[in-house]
Amino acid sequence: MKKVSLISFALLLTVSTTQAAKKASDDLLETLGDSIGKSTTATGKYIAEAEAIIAFGEKVYNIFERGETTYEIQEVEPVSILPKVNGIAVEPFQMDSWGELVSQDVNLSVVKAYGSKDENGVIQQKPVSKLIFSIVFRPNGKYEGKGNYLTDLVVIPKFVDPGFLMGVEANVSVINVANVGSAVNPLAEAIIRIQVKARNKFLAPLFPHQQAEASYLYSVRGNGNVSELNGTTSLVK
Repeated sequence: MKKVSLISFALLLTVSTTQAAKKASDDLLETLGDSIGKSTTATGKYIAEAEAIIAFGEKVYNIFERGETTYEIQEVEPVSILPKVNGIAVEPFQMDSWGELVSQDVNLSVVKAYGSKDENGVIQQKPVSKLIFSIVFRPNGKYEGKGNYLTDLVVIPKFVDPGFLMGVEANVSVINVANVGSAVNPLAEAIIRIQVKARNKFLAPLFPHQQAEASYLYSVRGNGNVSELNGTTSLVK
């Protein structure tokens, strides 16, 4: 599977550059549209396999590192879920009906608990970091007229508001792949997890509890559907 270098598309994202971030993301999507979805081999990093399908690509990768407010995306090998015939992956160029790139925006937030409680005795909480990611992939690949497979699955940042004095770290992982269709007409699904940590850049080294974490799960399917499964957030005082 051909790697896609995203380093040259570094995004400088802060709360004061919302419009610039959106333009950078749009430009990145346009470039991705020209550069991915043209894989000619199924070789790449093996992730997993299930009935009638096999997945290749980057299983875990970081988006933001070191809690900085200037972010750079590392080189990432997009994920593909392809047909498996007699235990061997079918090459993407042997397939047809690949659709256009799908870009689904998802909104994430990291919240922090504060000592005060509301009238019901529930600890008050407030978002400290807000993020928008785009889940980008190419769906509807078919083999011999059957199935719905996907390729070029990657997560890119679109907007980041770290919050006052906060730094953000985030990573993406593929935690499961499955055929949620049938053996005759497979429907590829990837379950991806986006984990985000927000911490006070000045207090966190001295007080490790001065950080919050959030984890979001998404189902990405070969028919183009993207859905959030659930989200969990750790609340810290």
